[in-house]
Amino acid sequence: MSKYHLLRIYSYQHPGKPVTSEFNKRFNGYGTIKFPLEINPIDVREQIRIPTQLPLFLVQIEDYNSLLTVIRENSAQIKALIGKLPGVAREQFFIDLLIKEIKGTNDIENVASTTKEINRAVENINNQNKPVRFQSFAKMYFDIENGKTYQLNELKDIRVLYDSLLKGEIKKSNLPDGKLFRDGFVRIGNSTQTVHLPKNSEDEINQQLENWLKFINLDKYDPILKACVAHYYFEYIHPFYDGNGRLGRYLFCSYIGKKVDPYTAVSFSYQITLKKARYYKEFQEVENEKNRGEITLFVISLLKYLVSGQKYVLSNLKDDHNILNFVQKKLEDFDYPSFEFNILYVYAQSFLFNSFDGSVQDTSLISFIKSTEKISTKKVKTTIEDLEKEGLIKTVKGRPKKRKLTAKFLDKIGLNI
Repeated sequence: MSKYHLLRIYSYQHPGKPVTSEFNKRFNGYGTIKFPLEINPIDVREQIRIPTQLPLFLVQIEDYNSLLTVIRENSAQIKALIGKLPGVAREQFFIDLLIKEIKGTNDIENVASTTKEINRAVENINNQNKPVRFQSFAKMYFDIENGKTYQLNELKDIRVLYDSLLKGEIKKSNLPDGKLFRDGFVRIGNSTQTVHLPKNSEDEINQQLENWLKFINLDKYDPILKACVAHYYFEYIHPFYDGNGRLGRYLFCSYIGKKVDPYTAVSFSYQITLKKARYYKEFQEVENEKNRGEITLFVISLLKYLVSGQKYVLSNLKDDHNILNFVQKKLEDFDYPSFEFNILYVYAQSFLFNSFDGSVQDTSLISFIKSTEKISTKKVKTTIEDLEKEGLIKTVKGRPKKRKLTAKFLDKIGLNI
């Protein structure tokens, strides 16, 4: 089967064949999906926005349908494997992905951040007395695992979400100057090239966002397809001076988390960081006047990012699950008392499933052990201290106190990782 090309490329891949005929064939085909969203394309040579409005459309080529199938099959596998994990491992695995996702979405926008900062934000998501950078960001991403969604029905809902997600992250000079959104000129590009010229006035932005809101609340489209098209169009509108990409990817992840699964959702941005230039190029191609509003290959690219993320998730889940089973059997061989076994098993889950930290707070561990064992707080604390004296765990942070497994423990059970 011949490769499916952008219309821009088709024009010189098939010299002598009129592009208009190919466009009509695609646009009016039985399998074509037309969306109630319009764009003003860019004249790449003149670097100006063209007044003509083009509706976005997608041709359901074989890759599109097969990728949707793969995403759903992979999601079923992920859910099955997650369902086999003990609770601590499940939470730590999500945190591990979450940190990569937040770091990734920041890196895409060249927002300076470190995994240490993000990990601190995750630790403090419920601590209102100790505000730290990315705290709100981390909390809202955590909502994806908890199944919490934000219903967007009105324009003000978008602004509320923007303020919540990016609290403290936007410079005052870049905050919206309209009632809800920006009300001024922006140009996306570099000193020599313009790649996007969104509408300038808040009234025009409001009109486009109203159309976007109507679209995302329609039930007639496949939910994964709708997420991809909505992601494109939100970035096309560019309603803010800063933070559009981070908010747009959060909206995408939140919806995918609800309609597919949370683990697929929070592996998205990390995959984009591996192909950042291509991601931006894919946006530009939709807006290129020669592609006439076709969004097919943009959607397929996003689906491929999702599949790549799922492969990463599945590979790590399978490996870590096998190692955890090995650790469990080894701990059983040592014939520890039940509560001591559970303490070490919790440390093992955190160590294996959270590559950034791998430690456990004393308070969290005590709370967990007391929920599963009839044991006093004092006994749990004493056991933890005894395990540290044996050299099986070590303190890695003082306030709040956090500990993790040591190399001595790994040697004891014969684990070489």
